[in-house]
Order: sequence, then C-alpha cells, then structure tokens
Amino acid sequence: MASEMYKVGDIVWGKMKGFPAWPGKVVIPPKDVKKPAAKKPMTCVFFFGSENYAWLVDDLIQPYEKGKTPNKKSNRGASFREACETAEELLSARPKIAPVEMSKDEQQLEPKPAAKQNSKPHIHATLNKKKPEPQARPIALERAKREAPRRIPGHRTSTSSDEGPAIKKVKKEVKQEFPMSNVTTLSPEHESTDMTLLKDRLSESTPETPPPSTGLPAYVVPDEVGIPGTMRFGFLGLGIMGGNMVKNLLRSGHKVTVWNRTHSKCEAAVASGAVQKDSPADVIAACDITFACVSDSQAIRDVVFGSNGDNGIVSNVTGKGFVNMSVVDTDTSLDISEAITAKGGRFLEAVVTGSRVQAEQKQLIFLASGDRTLFADCEFCFRAMGKRSIYLGDVGNATRMNIVIDMIMGTMIAGLSEGMALAEKCGVNQNDVLEILEMSSMNCSLIRQKGKSIVEGADQEDAFQPHFPLKHQQKDLRLAIAMGDQVDQPLPVTAASNELFKRARSLGYGDQDMAAVYKATFL
Repeated sequence: MASEMYKVGDIVWGKMKGFPAWPGKVVIPPKDVKKPAAKKPMTCVFFFGSENYAWLVDDLIQPYEKGKTPNKKSNRGASFREACETAEELLSARPKIAPVEMSKDEQQLEPKPAAKQNSKPHIHATLNKKKPEPQARPIALERAKREAPRRIPGHRTSTSSDEGPAIKKVKKEVKQEFPMSNVTTLSPEHESTDMTLLKDRLSESTPETPPPSTGLPAYVVPDEVGIPGTMRFGFLGLGIMGGNMVKNLLRSGHKVTVWNRTHSKCEAAVASGAVQKDSPADVIAACDITFACVSDSQAIRDVVFGSNGDNGIVSNVTGKGFVNMSVVDTDTSLDISEAITAKGGRFLEAVVTGSRVQAEQKQLIFLASGDRTLFADCEFCFRAMGKRSIYLGDVGNATRMNIVIDMIMGTMIAGLSEGMALAEKCGVNQNDVLEILEMSSMNCSLIRQKGKSIVEGADQEDAFQPHFPLKHQQKDLRLAIAMGDQVDQPLPVTAASNELFKRARSLGYGDQDMAAVYKATFL
C-alpha cells in the first residue's frame, strides 16, 4: 500500500537501516505483512531479487530513475544486477499513454468550462487512495450516462434511480469485462490529458506473485532487518533439505559459507557462489550467523562439540549466532543452547517442517524458539527459504512442536499404507480409493502425493524417490514415543506406526521416501 507520496506500481529504491538501497516496487501488502506503528507516512515495498516485503518510511524511498546513477555505482554482485534489470524492464515495458479521442456527440455533451478556464477538463483513471471513491467506468458507460435524462437539482423524481435501461445494460457489460475493477471515478476536476488503459493499471497495482515467502503473520519486520547486505551466513549440512535451502539463500542475494561432512555435496553451492570451509568451526568463525541442518541428535552434537579431533563450533561461537534446523530430542537442544550461551553466543531452534519439494519451492515452515533477537536477525533468511517462520518462545518448544507434527504425519502415512494394502488384497481399485479420498474431508496434499507414490510403486522403481526419507520419519516417531514416556502419555497408535516403519527399515527401505512404508504392510 502506498502513501500519498508514492502510488502502487511505482518502481523505487528502498533503503533499510544498515543496508544499501535496493530496487523494488510499491505494492499492496500481503495480509501477513503487518504495518508497524509509525508517525511518519509509510509505504510497502516489494524488493526484486530478494523477494521480500517491507514497510518503509517515505524518507527511505526514492524514485528509481532519480536514484539510478548514485545507487548503481557500487558493485554488489549478480543478485543486485538482476534486481536492477527487473526494475528497468518493468519501466521500459509500461504502456505508452495515448490521448482520448471523443466523438462529436460526446464533445457536445461535455460540461462547458467556467469563464476563467482556458482549457477543457479531461478525464483520467487513478488508483484508489485511502478514501473509497466511486468506481471508474469505461467511456461507453459515460456515454450512456450522458444520454440518460438528467436530474434537476432539488427535484425529486418518481424513480429511485436516474439510470435507465441503457446504463444498466452497459454496467452489466462492464462488470463482466472488469470484475475486479477498483479504480476511482473519471473526474473532470483533474487536468491530465491522458488516460492509462484500465487493464494495464490494474496489472500494475497487483504485485507479482513471488514464491510464498512473506514470513511471520504475527510479527512486523523491524526496520533493522534488511534485504541482503553485509551480514555473513554459514550453513552446515547440505543434504536433501539443506542443499535446497542454501540454493534459495544464494538466489536471494545472501552471502553463504558452507560445510558438509561429504565435501562433494558442497560443489553445487560453491558453483552458485558459496564459499566452502573445511570444518564447522571454520564456518562459524567466518560468519555472523550459522545454520545447521543435519540428520540426528548425534550429528548435531558432533557439529557443536566436535568429533574425531575436530573442534566443534562452540570453540568459536562467542559473539556469533547459531541456528539449529535439525530434528533432535529436547535434551540435546537444551544442552546445545546451554553450551553456546555460556560461551557468549546466541542460540535459536528453527526446526524445519516440510520435504524436498517444499524446500525447492520455498514452501517450508520454520518453528523457532530461543533467542528472540536472533530470530529477528534471521527473518529475511527464513523468507528466502520458506513461507512461514513462527516464534514459539523458550528453547525446546520448537522441538516439541515439530515432534508432535511429525508424529501425526507418520501415523497418517502408516494408516494410508495399510488402507491401500487392504484395498489391493480385497480387489478394490487403488486409484478409486485415492479419487474418493480427494473428494472427502481427508483430502490434503500429503494424502494425494503419498497415495500417488504408493499406486505407482508397484510399476515404477523410482516411485519412492526420497522427499522425506523413511529413516528420518521413523526417527521422529521414536522421539515422539520417548517424549510421551517422559510425561506419562500413552501413544499406542504411534507405537504401532513406529513398528511398521522399523520393519520397512529392516527390509532396506530406509533411504527411500517415507511412503515406501507401504512395502512393509505385506507379509
């Protein structure tokens, strides 16, 4: 949404505190990007390249052409150049404005100008401001309006409206042609000689649809959180999830240093602009904030405390931020937090909810708890990698929440697998089962995707390519059962599902997608 100084669709430079100016576009803010309380006028800007939204005071915004020369002097890398190219392409692609041609009859029906006026007023379309105004009508509707009998001021007619059949017919046609019209009235008070095409203005008022990465709905992005700038980020663990998250961080313009236990997995990231280090301790020493996404509790303990003679990140964590995205048990998370904060570092859990496809498409959800200032510093990284980041309070809360979510998911897949196995044994068509599930209240992407994998699994060897490995799902079920034991909560359904996943692992399906648990349902 724009202030009075800027209108929706303007191409501008936006300046966040502590970061250089970056090209973007004035847009209507998404529902989950809340406007902060501020005395000065503010405008919502969508930044090209980083695909982030932010509310900025108007003093920190500058028209693109005006700031082009000074801001483009600095060399800030490929993402900055691409953002500038996007801005200039939008500017060059704007439609040329043509004058309105009116018929002689329309010219005769135009209101005569006052004696002191030297020129005839013209009509033009503008976007809605804060106060709602009557909607704009195409010229055909204006013509019909003029041809209708005019009401005499102060004279009451017998009808409730002065709109005759001709006007109502044109209104119906306009409503069909412009169902989403939201521009203001064609007003003779303005003296612009041009009229922009309605469809073009409407498309300009709608921001491009970026991958859903608009962040946390309950919190406003503070001014000190900016677009890619001088802050350096590290990433430890470039597996199925980590590799795709690093790719999106690099695409959004962040500077990333990486490490993986198998060094060859860093090659794609390095080719995209990342810097590779030899150990986790080297990464955290070179970065302001370091993320870790590894397989299990033991792996994250090795990263933090060291193993096989290598120093862990705790040796260099003073003054640094460390964010654990791995799914681990609560005790491990608390131990890591205590060790890092004791050394003068900041710790945040940001457990990832999603699979490979969600990681590729920036649809991940981050469940965060721990240091709130570190959560704020990571906000734009979360937006570059996912669609939501939710702060849940003290360390341990995010881990507990994720274990509950993954427990529910695991039991759902176990139930789906047994149901599909029963259908096959009874001669019921599995495709029909899926079709009916999709029409019912049980319809969801998880059922559709995993059900499709199960159906295709009988004929295709690659049907169970890992989106979320079966061994990791079994680990999460095991963590849920352990957490239930700690609080004396019986979990019989989860325990039965865990046994099914354990059997699938024993049959050699641990590295396949969790839908491969279907193979363990047969005797």
